[in-house]
Amino acid sequence: MTSSDHFYVVDQRLTGNGIQYLFISDGVREIIKIIEYILSNQVDGRPVYNLGFGDYDSSNECLLDSPISNNGDHYRVFNTVLNTIPDFFTSFPTAIVAVQGSDSGDAFIRQCRHECKKGCKEGECRRAGRRIGLYCSYLNKHFEAFSNEYIFYGGNVDDENRLLIEPYKIGKQYDSVLLSKNQ
Repeated sequence: MTSSDHFYVVDQRLTGNGIQYLFISDGVREIIKIIEYILSNQVDGRPVYNLGFGDYDSSNECLLDSPISNNGDHYRVFNTVLNTIPDFFTSFPTAIVAVQGSDSGDAFIRQCRHECKKGCKEGECRRAGRRIGLYCSYLNKHFEAFSNEYIFYGGNVDDENRLLIEPYKIGKQYDSVLLSKNQ
């Protein structure tokens, strides 16, 4: 991914608890997007940063991760998100990055239930988990190439709401993916 036709140029800014990348999605309309890596906790003395992505709300200076823009440039936007990962690890080489879909939690499912157009039955949501599914699908296809540079783990939430982490297994469904720089 060296051609800028495959991703947008980002503006980077360090924050008190991480790093942000802003860019303009130039599809059907111009939308300011933001990628945030926010310090969330520590594991074995290593900082864990949550990767967040969405539209940038300039009036409140915050990330909105629920809108689905359908701006006609989803591959370029997706590549832009992925393109920030090596840069992030340049600034935070010992960090762990956690990726989760904002459409995977109970709050999303409750909200979706009110707006459901898919005819989902009680206890299911066909829209849930699509975002993490996209990341996992991409990782599954490129796992071998990425494994030269990164170590991957998959995480699933158990019945007691604990995140159980294991070495990433291609094809397995996960609630989250964690990665760190291969030392």
